[in-house]
Amino acid sequence: MNKAEATVSIQYIARHLQVRPKRVQEKAHKLSLSVPNGILSVPDAIALVQTYVQNNKVSGGTKERATLLLKVLKNGSISVPSENEIKPQKKGRKTSGNISRPPVRQADNQFSSFIKRTISDTVQMGVQALESTQFKFVALMVAIVVQMQHSAHWYERIAPDGKGNMYAAYAYAFMVDLFILVVTMEGRINIAKTFAVLTFLANILYFQFWIGFDGSAGAYTNNAISSILVSGTIAYVIYGYTELFVGYGRAE
Repeated sequence: MNKAEATVSIQYIARHLQVRPKRVQEKAHKLSLSVPNGILSVPDAIALVQTYVQNNKVSGGTKERATLLLKVLKNGSISVPSENEIKPQKKGRKTSGNISRPPVRQADNQFSSFIKRTISDTVQMGVQALESTQFKFVALMVAIVVQMQHSAHWYERIAPDGKGNMYAAYAYAFMVDLFILVVTMEGRINIAKTFAVLTFLANILYFQFWIGFDGSAGAYTNNAISSILVSGTIAYVIYGYTELFVGYGRAE
């Protein structure tokens, strides 16, 4: 085989990395690589696989498979898939290796392989969804909505003369808590830290565990400690997702 003319398909790379071909295709376009009919030249394939090896956001298993594939590509020992390997074989077509195999056992093996492939693809899609920017953004929004509920009730409760207005309270919560999204988009992680501290203090004032505190063991566990832990957890989760989201944006 002439190395200069060797090509590698997107399907081949995706199968060895165990990722969806669409993801590999998108990464190739992002690197401005020429992919006519889903086919890459070997140098372009090496450049593409190299990004999986160097990217810290890639899972350990994918990075290990990418490292092995990269060695194969650089050594020129790649077995280029033919059209029959890329396209599924037509039903009823038998190969020489399957002639002596009983039809029932062959069907069982095919069904077992289908189930294993389906489970593997489903798990892989779940992992990729958790690693996506969209999931981080949705998770951050859920945390902010929870905090908005606290901020609104806190604002209404401290209104002068008890004349709280829920519309004004939620407007305040919307203004304050969505500020973290602006901070996230701007990548201002230091401001996010300050916001997390203020969120923690605001939640402490929202719970007001000291009211009716009688100093008993139940008062400490059910009121004081629980209120502090919930307040700290909400603030930390908001900050944590902000940091992940900002870090992912910088890596891109």
